[in-house]
Amino acid sequence: MKKYVFLVGSSIIQRWNNISDFSKKKIFNLGVSRFITKNILQKEYLESLVVAKKYNNGGEIIIYPEYLIYYCGNNDLLRDINPNTVIKNIKKFLLYAKKMFEGKTKLVYLSLLKSPKKYIIGHENYIDYINYNILLFCKKHNFIYIELNFLLNAKNDYLKDGVHITNKGYNKINNLLKIKNIL
Repeated sequence: MKKYVFLVGSSIIQRWNNISDFSKKKIFNLGVSRFITKNILQKEYLESLVVAKKYNNGGEIIIYPEYLIYYCGNNDLLRDINPNTVIKNIKKFLLYAKKMFEGKTKLVYLSLLKSPKKYIIGHENYIDYINYNILLFCKKHNFIYIELNFLLNAKNDYLKDGVHITNKGYNKINNLLKIKNIL
């Protein structure tokens, strides 16, 4: 049976185009540029996470992904949304996804990136605060927390905009997820 991975989040997810090269699993990229954590909680987006497979006899089954990978929150900070609100929204989504997929899906949180631009505008402490709180939450609920900030190099792994990741950076993430048997 084919295994599935859902990617959920903002432009960091949407731009992740080379993940299929690293995985034998079917990848559904549901990332949307400029999304904030509140957008992911909207009914229309949550409904897009339900993927059904139709059969010739007219029946259908809901596809439960093996993994759901979540990355969102940096755009919230760019819009001056309080970090506690970001944390609350992330937690709310992860608990919703756990319930929606009936605990059959392993939920993966990718740490918010301290990209070069985040240092310029002084958001690195907010990112540490959010990531730490979500790390504790993930441990409590048996979700998977993946720290990315040790992995990516400011000179080689980010585009000139100082926010988005290069293909080389995505390759590093892909390799890490492969090692952890997520891909």
